Amino acid sequence: MYALFRRFTDQRALLKQLLFNPASLTAATIGLAVALFALSPALLEAIELNWLDLRFRLRGQLAPGPAVVV
Repeated sequence: MYALFRRFTDQRALLKQLLFNPASLTAATIGLAVALFALSPALLEAIELNWLDLRFRLRGQLAPGPAVVV
């Protein structure tokens, strides 16, 4: 029983070491971004437009400048 528990904890430690190191987290993040862009650009565009709306709402209204642009 102890050998089985020890084997399980060794595998768990190895998995934790592989998954939570900076290189694998960076690769996973880049892979996720590439997959999202390749599979659903409409989804990313909707997210970007929502963030843009939020930024404008947080900024508030700005008074127009004195210069006239035609």
